[in-house]
Amino acid sequence: MGRVFNGHILDMFEFGVEDYKSMQTVGAKVTIPADMKPLILFQGEPFEMSEKHRRMKNLLIDFFKMADSTEVNVAEMQRILVFTCKNNDSPV
Repeated sequence: MGRVFNGHILDMFEFGVEDYKSMQTVGAKVTIPADMKPLILFQGEPFEMSEKHRRMKNLLIDFFKMADSTEVNVAEMQRILVFTCKNNDSPV
């Protein structure tokens, strides 16, 4: 996943999935609306203390953000994206 500006790579990160489970596997029968705005949560000190983690956080926010929101309606909340980093020594 990455960003390009004016023909130059600005950021690039490689991610791996270790234990993927589809929504159908866990019994979910929900469709996701195209205009759904997820709540995005970042857990872990490295997202504030490490430059590479701050860049990755910014990239993920840009990728998943549809519009700026200052409030969340908990009754209508359908999806939460949680990104967790345990410590500064873990690879990105």
